[in-house]
Amino acid sequence: MCRAGVALRGDLPYALAHIRVHTKVAGYPGVNFVDDGPGKPVGINEYIGRRPIAAFGNSDGDFQMLQWTAKEAATPAFGLIVHHTDAERKYAYDRKSSVGRLDKALDAADPNNWTVVSMKDDWKRIFKFQ
Repeated sequence: MCRAGVALRGDLPYALAHIRVHTKVAGYPGVNFVDDGPGKPVGINEYIGRRPIAAFGNSDGDFQMLQWTAKEAATPAFGLIVHHTDAERKYAYDRKSSVGRLDKALDAADPNNWTVVSMKDDWKRIFKFQ
């Protein structure tokens, strides 16, 4: 995972596209982890071998990654949630969304000192052409 745990999307096609298929030691292909939810810390640890110093997420699929990065870290760590609140310029999803739900991670942001960035309120431009 060259992005060091950065999740850019939370939709099902993205999650399915990021199921990591590897050749095991014996030479048989298999799934080592699913790059979503509890599988994110597994994948990060497999690829970089330690906790990252920063994690960025946008859905509850990133919750365990943010927890693992920031909690019980031996050094200071940074967690950030991009809250998709701008339905006009991109799309919005939140607690009751069927895709890309952001509920548990949003509740955990304040007690864990994670930064929450609102696309609608905090971003002047989302896409280069805007």
